[in-house]
Amino acid sequence: MGNTLTIFDLDNTLIQGDSSTVWSQFMVREGLATQKGYLAREARLMADYDRGEMNIADYVALIQAPLAGIPKSDVDALVARCVREAILPRVYPQAWELIRRLRAEGSRC
Repeated sequence: MGNTLTIFDLDNTLIQGDSSTVWSQFMVREGLATQKGYLAREARLMADYDRGEMNIADYVALIQAPLAGIPKSDVDALVARCVREAILPRVYPQAWELIRRLRAEGSRC
């Protein structure tokens, strides 16, 4: 393969579930997203997405609101923790196997 770059979709391809929803759940657990009904609103917007009807501005506003005023370095640390604690455990074993094989063949993944 040599100079091959392999790109994957993340949600429901490499990991079980949707990473945006996992992030929303993480923010609730960490006490960042405290708005009543936050996860229900996120679920409604994701249902809109599944139907091709999501207003992306509404979704971005929902996801960004809990982070307002938090320094970027702190947000970076939260994202790293979320990936470590909530995303990596959701990676399908077959995905790890495929990535290892492709890397062994010289692909960048």
